[in-house]
Amino acid sequence: MSYDKSYLSNIQKKIALEKDELKKALLYEEVCWTFRYDSVNFAKENGLIALKIYEYNHDLVGICRIYNKLGIIARNSYNYKEAIEYYNKVISLANTSDNSFNLELGHAYNNLANIYYDVDDFPLTSVNLNKAKEYFKKANDKEGLAYNYNLFGFYHERINEYSKSKDYHYKALELRLETGNFRRASESYVNLANCYLRINDFDSTLICLNKAKFYFETLKEGESSRINYYFGKYYLKIKQIDVALSYFLKSRIANNNKNFKEKSTIEIVKIYAQKKEYKQLYKYQQELDLEKHVYNLKQETKYQVDIYNYEKKKKANQLEIDNKNLAFNNQLKLDNQRFIFRIISILLILISVGTYFIWRNYRKVNQYNQILFETNKEINKKEQSIEDQNQELLQLNKTKDYFFSYIANDLQNPFNTILNLTNNASKSDANHEMILKQINSTAVIAQILLENINEWAKLQSNKINYKPTTINLQQIVNQNINSFQNIIEMKNIHFENEINDEYDIFADAFSTNSIFKNLILNFIQTLQNNSHFKVSALQNEKKVNVNFIFDENEDISKIIEIFNQPSSINNSQLQSTSDFGLIICKAFVEKNNGMIEVEHIKSLGNIISIMFPSSSFLESNSSLK
Repeated sequence: MSYDKSYLSNIQKKIALEKDELKKALLYEEVCWTFRYDSVNFAKENGLIALKIYEYNHDLVGICRIYNKLGIIARNSYNYKEAIEYYNKVISLANTSDNSFNLELGHAYNNLANIYYDVDDFPLTSVNLNKAKEYFKKANDKEGLAYNYNLFGFYHERINEYSKSKDYHYKALELRLETGNFRRASESYVNLANCYLRINDFDSTLICLNKAKFYFETLKEGESSRINYYFGKYYLKIKQIDVALSYFLKSRIANNNKNFKEKSTIEIVKIYAQKKEYKQLYKYQQELDLEKHVYNLKQETKYQVDIYNYEKKKKANQLEIDNKNLAFNNQLKLDNQRFIFRIISILLILISVGTYFIWRNYRKVNQYNQILFETNKEINKKEQSIEDQNQELLQLNKTKDYFFSYIANDLQNPFNTILNLTNNASKSDANHEMILKQINSTAVIAQILLENINEWAKLQSNKINYKPTTINLQQIVNQNINSFQNIIEMKNIHFENEINDEYDIFADAFSTNSIFKNLILNFIQTLQNNSHFKVSALQNEKKVNVNFIFDENEDISKIIEIFNQPSSINNSQLQSTSDFGLIICKAFVEKNNGMIEVEHIKSLGNIISIMFPSSSFLESNSSLK
């Protein structure tokens, strides 16, 4: 039995001290659930004790709950018959008119669907999944409903309905993100990656895998064994065999999911069979029970393994014969070696005398050569340093020329606009209020352009001071929206700020203001007249997600293109100085330990998300710089 002895000792003490029988039953139930994978017999023993207590106290909900857990333990032991009996007991015992049974009925039907899925009985899988969905909805249990959608996704994938499979996995993902269950959200991204991989949509596969990897590496949520296994499947599909092999080996090492360790071992055996590396193949093949396991090696591969074993035995026999011959030949050679040794000894004495004189001269020559070598090394180092500086100066000069050509071009437009507007203002029939608003809007854009140029110059010379503090999201969004009120009114753009005053982030005030200023200005300039967009936020204990949401028909491809580029910029990436605003925005988000994501959700539209560290999480982290 493998378990945490200190945990077991503590909970046994709690059980001994607990006076309330139902609370004691809950503790036995906790032990049952904790050891459901590693020690199924021990888990079942504690579950049956809890069952007796619930039965004695006529606690029907408790009885249904423990029946569901005992069914899962039976399923983990591949005792499907016993598991089905437990789930059917829940269904027969539960009072369907009493809402307190809805959750356990949902679990029972979901668990039955899982078993029928395992044995490829797809009609019964579908029937039980639909029943489970209805009870989870009645219980308003989002976690159970997400798991139900997850099984729906597997079911449709197995019957090759990949579009429906993706839809259900997306539904599960949305619920898990909504409830803050990022570990399960990571699994949903992996499931989506598998769907995309099956239809050869490799770009979407990699996006989903990287999102799962982000939750595992950044938020410490998810299973590395599962993620590494599907990275291996992805690289195997695109014919990068060695990269795939490295990920399957990583999945085995992670060992936090026995199922994926076994699956990875299967793929490793296949790869070594393909590479004809039979020694390695034989090593990993020993871990698989080929008679019971769902995977069996192809006959050709088995044949090659037999050849390898035969050759191995043949070499061992040949080695024994060779050793006997070698012993005879060694004695013969030993006599010859003694004679040769005497000759060599005499020669060594003569060589030693000659070597001494040669060494004495060589030492002097070597000292002079070492001095010359160090001198040349220092000269080469200085020459390389000068060359590097020259290249850097040339690149900076090119960037400067390119940069100033954009400044001259882009600053000319607002000033020409202002000149035209002032000329129009002199006419008696001119709408002076509208012209003043247009002049003000043009001046604001020109001012932001100059500010972006200044901030970009500071970024290039690392002169940006980073001083994180607590910032209220609602205030900073309203402040920047008000700055562009004239432009918003002229384009008749409707904006909704759905962020309440409870959301705080931990970031640098100057760079954060620049982020929202440039984002909102680019959104307003990009959107068509009479458009609509809104901003909302979602927070958990580690981060705050700020979401800018646009209608599906809005073209924000230019903004997406800038955000998808690498953080460093060069001349070829810039089309105008207005691009500086988005590039600066992306750089400042990364400097504030955040990230930008662009995605499309069918029910919402195009979403640009900015993830900031939450104030409550990072203010206490003294190591953050």
